[in-house]
Amino acid sequence: GKARRIDLVVVPPHHWPFALLGWSGSTQFERSIKDYTKNRFKGRGDHVHARTLIEGNVRYYLSNSMLALVTKRDNDEVEETDIVQRYDCETEQDIFQTLGLQYLEPWQRCC
Repeated sequence: GKARRIDLVVVPPHHWPFALLGWSGSTQFERSIKDYTKNRFKGRGDHVHARTLIEGNVRYYLSNSMLALVTKRDNDEVEETDIVQRYDCETEQDIFQTLGLQYLEPWQRCC
C-alpha cells in the first residue's frame, strides 16, 4: 500500500490550544494567521506600558506554545525578556477572540 506520514505532537497541557491551532488547517492558513498576528499591533488599552505603545514597538507573537505581546520586531526567536504580556488561552476560541477574529472550525481552515 501507500506510505503515510503521521505526526505525533506531544505538548504540555497549557500549550494544547496553540499546538492544536498550529497543527490544524492548511499550511497557507497557518502562514496567514501568523502573518496577521505579526502585523497586528496592540493598541486597545491593555496593561502595556504607554510609551511602548506610542513608539509602536509592540506586536503580537503566535507560536505553537503561546500568544504574547512582544517587543521584538524581527523574525528572530522570541525570548522571555522580549515578552511584554502573555495571554492565557485555554481554547482555540480564546486565541481567535484575543486576536479579534471570528472562530473557524478546523475543517474551515483549508485555504
